[in-house]
Amino acid sequence: MQPATEGTATWLRTAILFGLGYFLVGRFSATTYLVAVSIYNLAWNFTHPYLLGAMASFDRHGRVVVYAVAMQMLGLAVGPSLAASVIQEGIYMNVNLLGGALFLASAALILPAILAQTRRVRALQAV
Repeated sequence: MQPATEGTATWLRTAILFGLGYFLVGRFSATTYLVAVSIYNLAWNFTHPYLLGAMASFDRHGRVVVYAVAMQMLGLAVGPSLAASVIQEGIYMNVNLLGGALFLASAALILPAILAQTRRVRALQAV
């Protein structure tokens, strides 16, 4: 598994920052929502195999991918309930803020592992 190129990493950072910023605005029409969800689902289908491949490279026994898929299913089960607990009548900004906070927390948790793996791969390639 090769680490992402610098161009890919720059594009990904830009896309994440743009998406997170737009997401936190909190006001969008049904058409904007439809377009955003469609783009998200398309991007998910392209990036999910890469994500699982990256996770598989962390662990030689293949257990990380199993846990990752289990956590995804847990998120699908718990997410709507968690969102419902913070929503107020007609006010959805709390859901957006919760989603943004959980995204930042997950990024902070995975970033050290990604950086360590990238350093390992680069060190092996230098030899």
